[in-house]
Amino acid sequence: MTNQTLLATIHELKVWPEYFVAIWDGQKAFDLRKDDRGFQVRDRLRLREYVVKEDQYTGREIMAGVSFILSNFPGLMPGYVVLGLNYYTMRKVIHPMDGIPPSAAASQES
Repeated sequence: MTNQTLLATIHELKVWPEYFVAIWDGQKAFDLRKDDRGFQVRDRLRLREYVVKEDQYTGREIMAGVSFILSNFPGLMPGYVVLGLNYYTMRKVIHPMDGIPPSAAASQES
């Protein structure tokens, strides 16, 4: 067994707020993804909350591990996988307007 097989890959992924909150609150322990990265069990995911309309990150992130991969399953589009998640750490926004969308925070600061 080489060091290469012992090391997990860390994938940085954007997550839309409605899905990020469900993962953050523990309601969603999986993530559906296009398998364009060759995900493997034991890989780590840096899930970063991302607001598409604002084209920016909120500052909240979750570090999770891939515990299971569902692929080639009836009803699942080819090239897509469902990743089972184990949570390691969750970090909140350091900004004083924690939890407020960036556009609302900007309007409240002025």
